Amino acid sequence: MRRAISDFAEMASDADVAVVYFAGHGIEVDGANYVIPVDAKLSRDFDIEDEAISLDRILKSIEPTRRLRLVILDACRDNPFLKTMKRTIASRSIGRGLAKVEPAISDTLIAFAAKAGFARPILHGLATWGIAGRGLIAAFADFDATRLSAMRARLSAPVYPGETIRLEGWRDGGEIAFRARVVERDVLVLTNGRAELRGTSR
Repeated sequence: MRRAISDFAEMASDADVAVVYFAGHGIEVDGANYVIPVDAKLSRDFDIEDEAISLDRILKSIEPTRRLRLVILDACRDNPFLKTMKRTIASRSIGRGLAKVEPAISDTLIAFAAKAGFARPILHGLATWGIAGRGLIAAFADFDATRLSAMRARLSAPVYPGETIRLEGWRDGGEIAFRARVVERDVLVLTNGRAELRGTSR
C-alpha cells in the first residue's frame, strides 16, 4: 500500500484533480489518524506505525495537485483491534475511529461516511452506478459501451462491501427502465432508472 501511495503521489503531481477513496478501518492514535490495510495484524500499539498508513502521508501525496484534492473515507467507526491490541504504553490514547480532520491546504475536500450516519464502510454511489451501467450494456447493448448515450437513476439506499447487487431492467418504449436491489437485504438501492441506447427505435 505504501508503494501504491508513492506511485500515486508521482502521478498526482502533474494532475489538475486528485481523488483518493478508502474503504475499511481507520483509527486515531495519540491525535494522529491512520488507515488500516487488510493484512494488518496490529497485535500491539507499537505496530501501528509499521502496519498502518498515516492519513497525513496520504494527504501529502496529493498536495502537489494543481486544482482540487478530494479524499473520501468510508472508514468504520468501530475499531476491531481495540479489545485485542496489547498496550505497550498505558497512557497511549487509541480511539474507536478516525478523529476529525481539517485540510491544511486550500482546495482540499475530505468526506467521511460517518458524517452521513453510516457505522461501517459503504460502496461509493459511483461504484453502484458503474455496476448498473455495466449490467445494462451487457443485457441490452451486446457489451457495446458506445451505445449507452444517457443514464439516470436515484440512489435510494447504501450498498455495503460484499453485498450482491441484482439489476432488473426492461424495455419501455425507446428507453430501458431499470432498478437495482441488494439481494441479501432485499432493499432497492437504485430506483426510477432510465437509460437511452443509440440505435434503439422509439
